[in-house]
Amino acid sequence: MTDPNLPPPDERRDDRPNIHTTINNPPQRGGGGSATAFIVGGLLVLLAVIAFFVYSGRTPTPEVPSADIDVDIEAPQLPDIPTPEAPSLPTPAEPPSTDAPAG
Repeated sequence: MTDPNLPPPDERRDDRPNIHTTINNPPQRGGGGSATAFIVGGLLVLLAVIAFFVYSGRTPTPEVPSADIDVDIEAPQLPDIPTPEAPSLPTPAEPPSTDAPAG
């Protein structure tokens, strides 16, 4: 008698052992350090060349002309503006008077 808890035999199943191959690759190292060092080195050389030309003192400075200029300009006079007269205001009206209520 067979065990009822077991699945029926599968005719398509291979009886070959199940083999797994695991390849353990080492973790990648951070690359690009040499390219970064080359770029930074090139920038430092460029900065040194610019500093040499700026601070060497061999560049001629142009002669600055004198900036002493004497200019006399008369300011225009504004015309006299007549002072306006104050308008005449009407006198205030007396409030209406009413008789006191009899009481």
